[in-house]
Amino acid sequence: MQPQPRIINIDWLEVFAFEPGGGQPCDANYFRSQGFVVDEREYGTRVYNQMFTILQDGHPWIEVRRSPKNPLMPYLACHLRLHNSTCYHRHAAQEMTDFMQAHGYMFVRISRIDICLDIVRFDDNTLPRVFMQRYMRGKFSKINQANIHSHGSDHWTGRVWNSVSWGSPTSMIGTKFYNKTLELYDPKTDSYGKPYIRYAWLEAGIIDDFNRCTLHGVQQEVWRIEFSIRSSVKRWAVIEINGERKKYQSLHNTIDCYDSPDKLLCIFASLTRHYFRFKKYKPDISKYDCPDRVLFTWSGLQQIVQVERDDLVAETTPMPELLRLIARLRSYRDSFATGKILDIITQLLRLLEDLQTRQELHRPWEREQILAFQQLLSRRVAGDQAATYDAILDEVKKLLSINDRTIIF
Repeated sequence: MQPQPRIINIDWLEVFAFEPGGGQPCDANYFRSQGFVVDEREYGTRVYNQMFTILQDGHPWIEVRRSPKNPLMPYLACHLRLHNSTCYHRHAAQEMTDFMQAHGYMFVRISRIDICLDIVRFDDNTLPRVFMQRYMRGKFSKINQANIHSHGSDHWTGRVWNSVSWGSPTSMIGTKFYNKTLELYDPKTDSYGKPYIRYAWLEAGIIDDFNRCTLHGVQQEVWRIEFSIRSSVKRWAVIEINGERKKYQSLHNTIDCYDSPDKLLCIFASLTRHYFRFKKYKPDISKYDCPDRVLFTWSGLQQIVQVERDDLVAETTPMPELLRLIARLRSYRDSFATGKILDIITQLLRLLEDLQTRQELHRPWEREQILAFQQLLSRRVAGDQAATYDAILDEVKKLLSINDRTIIF
């Protein structure tokens, strides 16, 4: 089997810790005094009185929940969680460790950590959707985790499955397998969210179009395999062997186990052996005698991609006016545009999609420019006059300060 391009990352990291005692409490004002910008919620949570998010470079970085409501909890107890976009930094786990050490927190245990692998094909070249359909039809059976939850759609021609998860809410380890591209897609705006994930796909060569999630013009279905480790035991997580609680292994579960791509890969590969293991189903034959369905090759030849923090795209939400405008233009192009109108709509879409990319790559444009652009389109495009085409392009280029060489006619 030929190893396929892969991206491995942490998707969630939350720890239980103790604040340092005897000094200033680690509340929002403390972090403001340290030079941080803090976004504080007016109310706490069900467990804690206070909740706030520390920002870094203007973007959410670490969430803090502190000051327990229950008097039976240690008064210095707190939960620290990396923001989702921070989890995609190459050294995300190390950032958490450095933060805790810098401010005197004492690590107790990991409350929850999710590690995920994004792929377009398995190593034997099987498409994830094809494997999903075969699994749901009973061609394969999974070892371990009998509880299953699935989502999809039912059509006259058949059912389409987009996600499946195994394990109960109380399981120490949960497993998910789902279409990540579909999850990121917003049909209302015909756009995709979480630019930091799409940028990682772009860097890995899984896609070459940041906005449309396509490769060589073909829509890419990126599927994710995700393990959620929720350990109530200090520093260890229990892995059941062959679904038998009496037979188990213990997985070391401290922050330093996840601070590099190699370590993430090692843990992920260990988990797949137990929780993403499938066998070809054969009636009247013991599962132990059925052959394994081998989906991965864990070799030193594979390439695991993570993006450096300085290159990673921060989480931004494109202006809704821009997304709506792009969606309307695409709809008009696909339904009505012909001839010169089709040419002008195509060029305008190229400009707007470039604008969307610039914004999501953390080079935002002013809202006034978007509003002016909308007004320009409403005046010019509605007129359907050939004499206005060149004028439209000239005004757009002046408005967006775009060099002529960036536009292909």
